[in-house]
Parts: sequence; C-alpha cells; structure tokens
Amino acid sequence: MARRTADTSPAAVKIGKAAFYVQAQMSLDESYVGEVMAWDAEAGIRAFVAKYEMQEWTGK
Repeated sequence: MARRTADTSPAAVKIGKAAFYVQAQMSLDESYVGEVMAWDAEAGIRAFVAKYEMQEWTGK
C-alpha cells in the first residue's frame, strides 16, 4: 500500500487526505452519501475520458 501511495500523484494524495479528514468528522450516513457522490463523479470522468455515454446522473 505504501508503494502504491508513493507512486500516486502528490496532488491526488493531498486531495485524498483532505477528503479523509473531512469525512472523519461526518456521521456515518453523511459519509456514505459523500462516497456515493465521489464514485459517481469518478465514473463520469472515466466516461468522458473514454468517450463513451454514461447513464444520466441523478445525484442519488
């Protein structure tokens, strides 16, 4: 895990750490909502980069 983190972009690590600390202050339900939104955003970015259509995002 340390090697994988070391091989990751410093900006991505910084963003990940900031998200971790914010999420640590949330309730369990709030943190689940945040995770779902993050995964949806990641899927949208991957779809854009791969140039394929993605299902319409509902935010839920």
